Amino acid sequence: MLNLTLKKEPFEEIKSGKKRTEYRIFKPYWIKRLMNEDGSFKKFDLVYFRNGYHKNAPTMLVEIIEIRIIKERRSWFFSQKYFEIELGQIVNTNT
Repeated sequence: MLNLTLKKEPFEEIKSGKKRTEYRIFKPYWIKRLMNEDGSFKKFDLVYFRNGYHKNAPTMLVEIIEIRIIKERRSWFFSQKYFEIELGQIVNTNT
């Protein structure tokens, strides 16, 4: 299971179904967390989202459809390579 912490706005957008994709910049930290040494992706079926770091923070469990590497996106990441995590159904919420 992949664990990700989010701020309130993106957490609520995913919860409402408005946001179906999560992004992470292609940096060593995320490469190590999402990829194997041979360059293949680690197998994640679910992502556990946590809204902040508080002990009783709202959480949500969501299916992962696919993780991809996108080579360029000219707006949000300013033409950097990034990971795109396509989200599926919400399995469980604790809000």
